Amino acid sequence: MVEKLPVKLVSCKSIAESTYEAVFEYDPNLFSFNAGQYVRITIPKLKFEDAKGASRDFSIASSPNTKGSFSIAFRNTGSGFKRTLIEAEKGFIVEITGPQEIFSLKKAEGKFVVFIAGGIGITPFLSVIRFATEQKLPQKLVLLYGNSNVESAAYLEELKELERQNPNFTMAAVFTHITGDIIRQNVKDAESKHFCLAGPPEMVVNANAELIGMGIEKEKICVEEFSGYEKKTAVSDDAVKMNTEIKVGALLVALEKAAIVSATDIKGNIIYANDKFIEISKYSHGELLGQNHRILKSGYHEEAFYKNIWDTILAGKIWHGEIKNKAKDNTFYWVDSSIGPTFGDKGEITGYIAVRFPITQIKKTEEELVNKNQELEKMNRLMIGRELKMVELKKQIERLKNKSGGGN
Repeated sequence: MVEKLPVKLVSCKSIAESTYEAVFEYDPNLFSFNAGQYVRITIPKLKFEDAKGASRDFSIASSPNTKGSFSIAFRNTGSGFKRTLIEAEKGFIVEITGPQEIFSLKKAEGKFVVFIAGGIGITPFLSVIRFATEQKLPQKLVLLYGNSNVESAAYLEELKELERQNPNFTMAAVFTHITGDIIRQNVKDAESKHFCLAGPPEMVVNANAELIGMGIEKEKICVEEFSGYEKKTAVSDDAVKMNTEIKVGALLVALEKAAIVSATDIKGNIIYANDKFIEISKYSHGELLGQNHRILKSGYHEEAFYKNIWDTILAGKIWHGEIKNKAKDNTFYWVDSSIGPTFGDKGEITGYIAVRFPITQIKKTEEELVNKNQELEKMNRLMIGRELKMVELKKQIERLKNKSGGGN
């Protein structure tokens, strides 16, 4: 590991939508790296001010076989750091520290590894795939590569070519959220595989939760935190936040197995629905996403009931109560619901989260008990009525006897 080794910028060019690749020259006698590692890059003098400072962590996209040079890739966020790199001339000097690693090919040796990459999170995996292909390694690798569109998918054509060259490497390019269904479709016997995730924090958190929900052991999931996203310390605020979110996400998975979990935007349109929601409502993900929860209305509750829910959560409070919903097949189900708002950095409401526990069986049992109690009460009333009639009948008999005796 080196401390602040000067390296020279060879080029910085656009390689995809809002994405740039920077190539640096270094002295191979002073620096070397393994596939999948990252370095910290420091710009001694920024051309543009940057509130996050003059240093960032970047995964190396190159194969270690490219002696004397390495490349990184990044999204152009408009930061002073990245603007300085993009506008720098050939020969521009920066300093590197490292290399370090979260994931490396050595850790994957002998294992069947599935890479899940979002956006520029492809870089550490590209390094590994390039090296494995060049060395003709027997390592089995699968890549699920998610982007918002083809134009933003950096290195996509090269990855397709690497797939043709390497019989042990397969790739699936995905232009939507990487869900558990997508993972299952592309990875057979997922429980026996090892996974590594890299990309935007939100994508990593969601993918991690999906894997744990599929029964993948946490020990088989590696999270690459340093994949070109802006950071300001070796363990940055963003990385700490992401680690926290991943732990919370893992805990929520246990909840999701028992609970119906959904999230909506500020307008109340569904943006997330877990598998339990799909199971209970009988709707598919595609049928629920973008819909309002009105799709589940059973007609049992009055409009004032739903107004009370909205008044509560719009006030920033959590509403709790029981709701009767209707599934796609027109069957009814009851849920014990807690619904609350999510907040942005400035304290504004950004959406809503609902956690619901199925209580249909409980409600049926309650209904049966009510019916039985009503039947018992009815029987008691009948018994009491009969007893009263018997008492009255006995009195009439006594009166008749008395009259009969008086006549003798």
